[in-house]
Amino acid sequence: VMRVNREFTRLFGYAPQEVIGRSLDDLTAPDDKRDEAAALTRYIATGGRFSVETVRRRKDGSGVDVSILGTPVQAEHGQVAVYVIYRDITERKHAEQALIESEAKFRAVADTAAAAIYIHVGDRFLFVNKGCENISGYTRDDLLRMSPYDLAHPDHRDILRSRAAERERGEKVSSRYEFKIITRSREVRWVDLCAGLIQFGGQQAILATAFDITERKRAEQLQSALYRI
Repeated sequence: VMRVNREFTRLFGYAPQEVIGRSLDDLTAPDDKRDEAAALTRYIATGGRFSVETVRRRKDGSGVDVSILGTPVQAEHGQVAVYVIYRDITERKHAEQALIESEAKFRAVADTAAAAIYIHVGDRFLFVNKGCENISGYTRDDLLRMSPYDLAHPDHRDILRSRAAERERGEKVSSRYEFKIITRSREVRWVDLCAGLIQFGGQQAILATAFDITERKRAEQLQSALYRI
């Protein structure tokens, strides 16, 4: 570890000086070391991004469900470093488990989650939580009259439709991707979305969780510009 931000210390409970210079393996739950090693091996082989969901250990020993996205960046003196983003996905995991147990419990859990969680079939929303309202600026009633693709930026609308159709047909497609949306106030924002097939109300549907990553995108663009100077 070379550098961490404030969110890292909040999520894991370590002060920066306690982790800088240490191996990330110190944070990994024993059962997940093999999966992470395999993801890192694939990353090294392809030279591109790697993405994995796993469990990390906080300083107090408790576990936390996280998604990890690693991206290669140019560091000082021509070295290549890995820019790693951790996201706490505990709420999403709880929502998925609640949906397995009952739809009523799912609705209760999803409506208290900070992330945007929604369910849709084709061009129709079946469920949206408060997080969807917060990110989009639309009310729940507005969203339930809209298509998920009404929110998508024109740059990404066609690929989102294509991936959703492939997923509904049972074809293998990435469960995670980033795209732009247009809010009610016409602001362009980036979201990081995870999606998968579920049974909801007796029919096959898509469950999606989205996080606002606009600030991260801006930071990445700034960092890239600085390294080019």
